[in-house]
This record gives sequence, C-alpha cells and structure tokens, in this order.
Amino acid sequence: MSESTTLIADSIQRILADALSREVLDAAQAGVWPAALWNVLEESGFHRVLDDAAGGDWQDAQAVLFALGYHRAPVPLAETLLANWLCARAGLPVEDGPATVVDGSELVFEQGQGEDQLLLTGSAALVPWARFARRMVIAGWHDGRAMLAVAGAGAPGLLVENGLNIAGEARDNLSFQRTPVTAVPCDLVPGHNAVRLYGALLRAVCMAGAATSVLDQSVLYVNDRVQFGRPLAKFQAVQHLLAELGSEAAAGTMAAAAACAVAQHADAALEIAIAKVRTGQMATRVARIAHQVHGAIGFTHEHSLHYGTQRLWSWRSEYGNESSWARLIGLVALATGGQQLWSGLMTRNYE
Repeated sequence: MSESTTLIADSIQRILADALSREVLDAAQAGVWPAALWNVLEESGFHRVLDDAAGGDWQDAQAVLFALGYHRAPVPLAETLLANWLCARAGLPVEDGPATVVDGSELVFEQGQGEDQLLLTGSAALVPWARFARRMVIAGWHDGRAMLAVAGAGAPGLLVENGLNIAGEARDNLSFQRTPVTAVPCDLVPGHNAVRLYGALLRAVCMAGAATSVLDQSVLYVNDRVQFGRPLAKFQAVQHLLAELGSEAAAGTMAAAAACAVAQHADAALEIAIAKVRTGQMATRVARIAHQVHGAIGFTHEHSLHYGTQRLWSWRSEYGNESSWARLIGLVALATGGQQLWSGLMTRNYE
C-alpha cells in the first residue's frame, strides 16, 4: 500500500467513525437522506478519488470502498465514485453531487435530435440510491456498440419507483420512456457491460469491509460475553468458529485487493469475477458464523450486528451473483486451458 493510499484509508476511516452513529444508520434505514454525512465525504473529495487529476487509482478506491463497507455508510459514494470514473473515461463531464450507475443492457437506445443525444426506453430494477441521485450513468448498447449515457434526475420520461433491499438501503426501479440522454461510445472492456463489471468490483470490496467489521464485532462480543463463569472466547468451539470467520474475511479481502490491483491498467474481468465469487461465498459464511456466535441477540434489531450481515446478504447478489460470475470463470478456463490460465494469473502484477 502506497503512502497516499494509506493516508486516504486513515482519513476516511476517521471521518466515518466520527460521522456515523446508530441514529444516522436508523434514520437512513427509515428513508432519511444523511445530508451531513454526504457533505463531509464530498467536501473531502472521496467521490473523485479515481480522477486522473487527483492521481488516484483503483487501489486508492479500494481503501475508500473498504471503509464504506466496514462502517456500513448509507450513501451512494461507491456508485458516485464509479460514475465519475466512467464519465472521465468516456470524455463526459465529471460533476459533484450524488450519482448512481445503471446496467442498461436491457434498455433500448434510439437516435435523438443531436449527434450525441439518444432516447432511452425500458426499465431497470433495483438501482442503488436512484431517488437521491442528481444524475444516472448508464452503460448499454446501441447499434452493436458499447455506450455510456448520462440522464439527469427529473429528465423527461424518467420515473423512479422507490424500493429497498433487506438492509434498508434504497434500491429503486427506473422506467425510461424515450428519455433524452447524453451518450458517447465507451468500450472499456470489450464484451462486458462496464457498470455490471465494475459494479461487481465495488460490491466485492465493500463486502470485504463489511465482513471485517462483522469479524471485529464478533471478537469483541465473545471476549465480553461470559457463560458458565468464563468468556465465550475461552471455549474451543467458539475459537474454531472465529478462526473460520477470520480466514473467510481475509480470503475475501485479498481477492478484492487483487482485482483492484489490475483494474486500473488491464482487462480485469477475470479477477473481478473471482473476487465477486469469493466475496459472495464469504458473505454467506461470515454472516452464518457471526449469528451463530452471537446467538439469539444477534437477530434482534436492538443489536447492531444486522447492519453488517444484512448488507452482506444484499450485496452478494448485486451486479451478478456467484453463479453468474462463476460461469465467466469457467468459460475463460475452457477457452485458455488450465495451464495457460494458471500461468496467466501467476504473471499478473498484483502489487
């Protein structure tokens, strides 16, 4: 980790620890926009950590995304970070304010009045934080070309239907009826939808952060909780569970880190697929063990464990679940052969 990445990690961890409270999390779960939290994050420039002008890269972004997952921050900073990065790569304006990203693979583009204006028709389900976004960055296809489009909040023909995931985060359904969007060709990774691919990377890193938070919470609980005259941490069965929980969190974190290490300069589709599969598996196991360790109290709303585990359950299926990304890994393995696949992974630079 570079010195600048370390500074970014320390800074955002400190800001989130200070700004996030149980009251903020509960209010956000009830649908209240955490304006103060968003403002301090935006003023600190974390939404532009991937901007070329800032000299940032995906390893810097990893530090931000990990912290967001660890502290369960109820704001679309991850989506805004990705939206700004995609716009910069496509030559579209990079703006302040909350944004979201949309997988537009099923949307239909038609030519509009201007050369770079298209009309968008169709629907997109479970879009993160759409009701709070000032703009939506959409990756789709038009005339066989990968396109990146931007639609402003309140654009003609755009309807937002509010929804929630099981963690209480905004996941809204969008309907486009010949909605005018600014669009340009943008093919970052041929054959892949940019939002789905890099959205999977966002969620993998955030899940690693959330799993680490759940691990820390579980370790604290078993050391504090006394049963039969001694802390739970002294029981061998509990120690085995924590060892498994820790190894799962570490494996998921390393898989996400490897994907971030190559995302800036190479076709990282295989590494992102591996990271999403591994962190999805991790999410299931970490949540199960954590609730087993905490017992009945861990399932109550009064206990804060659910802020982490419910996000793990939700995030594992967003931007593709384990099965869909495992299929990509299998296709790559069949196409390249086992020996070439292994040597290719070994020669990648993950530093």
